[in-house]
Amino acid sequence: DEDREKEGDLVCAAEKVAPDTINFMAKFGRGLIC
Repeated sequence: DEDREKEGDLVCAAEKVAPDTINFMAKFGRGLIC
């Protein structure tokens, strides 16, 4: 669909988050981490 935004979401369960998970999201996600 040409009218859709070209974006996606990175999701991880809070109890499984590790520092390397946050680093990956910051490096490749380039958005808000919340």
